[in-house]
Amino acid sequence: MTKPQKTRLTRGESQALTRTRLLDSAARAFALHGFAGASLEEIAESAGYSRGALYANFDGKDELLLTLVERSMQSQAAEAMELTSQPLSPADAFVRLRKSFATFGNSDREACLVIAEAQLYAIRNSRFRERLAALFRAQHQQIVALVTRFFEQLPQRARISPRQAAFIAVASLQGLTLRNLADPETFSDQMVEDALGWIFGALTRDTEGE
Repeated sequence: MTKPQKTRLTRGESQALTRTRLLDSAARAFALHGFAGASLEEIAESAGYSRGALYANFDGKDELLLTLVERSMQSQAAEAMELTSQPLSPADAFVRLRKSFATFGNSDREACLVIAEAQLYAIRNSRFRERLAALFRAQHQQIVALVTRFFEQLPQRARISPRQAAFIAVASLQGLTLRNLADPETFSDQMVEDALGWIFGALTRDTEGE
């Protein structure tokens, strides 16, 4: 019996795989040791590559961190786009979006820690801050567009603007998730999910006729 031959990766596919493995390794290292405490040697070795291979794909730790933040934002945007593009009634869309918003922190804590590390580093590094701010502004515009689309489907006008809703939602998500990670015994997963669900509901309460 002839064994099936393994498909050889193209150069582009191989490079994409290398970048993904390095980014996954960097995310784990930054979440575990912090941005300052993680070393490039550790990141490369954990991914199965040399430090030279890392530098062939990224300029250094700053670019790794920025790329991770951008990857997380793209993942969140894709999930939100999928939800808002479905042919749902306003009531069903509200339930789906609220559940997605309330459970994101629990499902992607590593990403929350990486984003927190990026913000702390940006506060102390003006050059990095400018690059991170550009990513945050782009993400904010995406979220505003999605919230606007959602508000337009609801029967009554919301009490808050899409820009304000987007800012409050993201800030609440990050803050509550970090508090949970720092003290999970006091601030349980369920407390965070309930609080985020309440915040989401409060932002659109007028649209529900409450």
